[in-house]
Amino acid sequence: MDVSRAQQGKWHDYGRRRECHPYAGTLTRVAGIGGRIELPRPVEVISYLSNDRDEFRNKPFTIGDKLFLQHLVMAQIDRLARRLGQYQSSHIALPLGSYKYGYYYQRAKGEEGFAWQIYDGQDYYNMRLGEWAPFIGIFGNFGFEVGHDRTEGRYSKNIILADSRPVHSTAYGKEWVRIDLGLASCPFNEKEFVDAVAGRPAEIMAALGQDNLRLFQLYADYISQKLDPLDVAYFCQLVYQARLEIARSLVG
Repeated sequence: MDVSRAQQGKWHDYGRRRECHPYAGTLTRVAGIGGRIELPRPVEVISYLSNDRDEFRNKPFTIGDKLFLQHLVMAQIDRLARRLGQYQSSHIALPLGSYKYGYYYQRAKGEEGFAWQIYDGQDYYNMRLGEWAPFIGIFGNFGFEVGHDRTEGRYSKNIILADSRPVHSTAYGKEWVRIDLGLASCPFNEKEFVDAVAGRPAEIMAALGQDNLRLFQLYADYISQKLDPLDVAYFCQLVYQARLEIARSLVG
């Protein structure tokens, strides 16, 4: 990302945070693993510029590539959950591409900071979020603590809700997206992911296909520091195919 352009007003600067420095802007093409992709229309994106500069531990990829890969795998888990009928709405923003120290994903539309508790004049009562329980469940099975860092007092954090009006007295709707997937906000147990992929290959292949199963397996090798150098090019090809598929889904 060209930060100088952000300072000139081409990107909206959200300010430096604990793990990253996010910007908002619009892209018509995006670089990343496998090469540059032309998007079918201008897409509003978030550029997640990492504060991490420890390049060695991410080899053979850049810091931005590593962040993108984790987000891509989470987007595929989100697809898996919907294919398996565990929930209906997508809750992970679409990852699009990466650069040396960061990556891009589609900007979610809605509001952050809705109330987890509402006062009725006498007491506070808890509000539920549609599809929250199955979302936490399947991601927890793959080692992602997506329920972590979601509150600030009685209000939500790191969740963009499309419509903050309750669908009934104690629940919000199911159109929402979990954002800020860095390790401080969303801890990741890599061993649990590796075990989950090893334990359910038939289910993943049936729901997502052979290529996406191999994507999961090679990502498991990568985070375990067992990725064969001979498999790197094939892994990059699978990632590029996944990026193209995401880009095609943005038509209209």
